Amino acid sequence: MDRSHPRAFVRGCFVTVAALLATRLSGAPAAAAPLYSLTELPRGRYTSIAPADLNDAGHVVGSARIGGFTDGFLWTPAGGLVEIPHPTDATQVVPQALNNADLVVGYRVGTNLLQKAMTWSPQDPTVRMFGLSGAVQYAPAVNDAGQVAIETYGSNSLDTKDLVRNADGTYRQLADAHDGPPFTGGGVLRGITPRGDVIGLSLFSGVEQAVVWPATGVPRRLALPAGFRTTDAWAADALGQIVGNGVTTSTAPNPNRRRALLWETDGSVLDLGTLAGDPAARADDINDLGEVVGGSGVTPGAVGSRAFVWSAADGMRDLNTLLDPSGDGWSLLEATRVNNAGQILVTGTHGGVAAAALLTPVPEPAGAAVLLPATVALFRRRR
Repeated sequence: MDRSHPRAFVRGCFVTVAALLATRLSGAPAAAAPLYSLTELPRGRYTSIAPADLNDAGHVVGSARIGGFTDGFLWTPAGGLVEIPHPTDATQVVPQALNNADLVVGYRVGTNLLQKAMTWSPQDPTVRMFGLSGAVQYAPAVNDAGQVAIETYGSNSLDTKDLVRNADGTYRQLADAHDGPPFTGGGVLRGITPRGDVIGLSLFSGVEQAVVWPATGVPRRLALPAGFRTTDAWAADALGQIVGNGVTTSTAPNPNRRRALLWETDGSVLDLGTLAGDPAARADDINDLGEVVGGSGVTPGAVGSRAFVWSAADGMRDLNTLLDPSGDGWSLLEATRVNNAGQILVTGTHGGVAAAALLTPVPEPAGAAVLLPATVALFRRRR
């Protein structure tokens, strides 16, 4: 830029600002920039941890192993790792989900090996069991209304009941969503929406297909896209978009491969593709911004795969390429959860050791809104 003449200098400054404004308005980045900072989840006294869920405050829940026991944990940026110890009559406590009030749900395994649904919270730090007596139960999901999805397996598959436990302690039984021979369990439950719809999968003529159990009405199967033999629903956003996975048929162009799917509100289904060079992908979660996260590779989530974030605007991107220097030495294998603040829960390796971390969006610079006043001030100083 020519600074030898005031007019030339000012003209150059305003050209620069105009270019920056045009770049921001067009949505294209001015240059490749890191989008996320990384915070490793500490193991504390445990030999390993397995994160399970993430809420909008950036709190993480999961299980931690030491010796022959599995405890639950809640991690918060302010409080660090808080243990959810197993009761004396249990060998494992396995949290599976939490809501924005830090209500944790999951299951505990008793010394008699019976698995029971359980709750825990910082406000009520006692592990509490609930559900049907004498049945094996899991609690894989909870919403902000305190409704809990429960998978139940009885001694007789015909007596099996999948349920929603309401905040007042009452239950809603989910209608059967399968045909053919009796299926052990009404389905495999994955999530529950803010209004109480449950999503997951069930069997139809021996084939796994994604299902929605609405809060009112009958269950419905999600569309089976052409070239796929099975589907599975994992998460939904506030608009009703659902993400999950499917496995292609043996005669498909990419046969017998897992693919990440998005069911849109109009009932259509979109294959989200893979990262460059990968044959398969898996979607694990979606937030209310429409961001989808998961893993891409030969076996998504396993060694050699790559964590991704997908959006309608940017497509599928490798999270390993979007980290600031806090991610040095990390290999992100899978992104398992994304919250409405854009934070992403990931698993991978750090220095070759299995680890987990929370990715937080790096704040955008103020950009041209700051540059314009600065340019005017510089012009005044120059004159």
